[in-house]
Amino acid sequence: MLNVAAYRVATDILGPGRRLCIWVQGCKRRCPGCIAPEWQALRPAMLFSPEEFAGRCAGMVFDGITLSGGEPFLQAPQLAAFLSLLPHRGNVICFTGNRYEELCGDPDAELLLPYIDVLIDGEYKEEANTGAGLRGSDNQRIIALKEGLSVSALETYPRRLELHDEGDGTLLVGIPDRRAWACITSFFEGKKRRIS
Repeated sequence: MLNVAAYRVATDILGPGRRLCIWVQGCKRRCPGCIAPEWQALRPAMLFSPEEFAGRCAGMVFDGITLSGGEPFLQAPQLAAFLSLLPHRGNVICFTGNRYEELCGDPDAELLLPYIDVLIDGEYKEEANTGAGLRGSDNQRIIALKEGLSVSALETYPRRLELHDEGDGTLLVGIPDRRAWACITSFFEGKKRRIS
């Protein structure tokens, strides 16, 4: 089963074109300053079979997919099965706390890697978050696994944020720099709303 924390068809906040953004539940890294600590717990969130989730996404209009979380490679076989069922997926960008070299040779990871066009790898380092490009911190690498998306364009990709009212909380889409994150957390502090 796929364990999904959130999903949304957003604008071009997490990559070029209109994107289906999928955040998976569960991560073992616990990076200091993580913007989604509630998605770290290895607990059920929204559970879907790959077929059911592909059915939910089939009617959505998008140019590409962005995988984040949580840690997508903890659910590599399920995500690979899901992606294989989509008749149109466009390009796929995947954020991971793993290094690419760690993923190569891992049987589960090798099921998902063929579906990924661009891998953004490495642990988030709060002190290296300079606000540059489509990555959380400057130590993370943007690696083209297929031709199509320009790495240099993603390295200078403008950071923007969207906030979506989800009823029981607010979904943040985007990668805030440290200053923006401080403002957001200060604004929501003490309010009966959670931010993801």
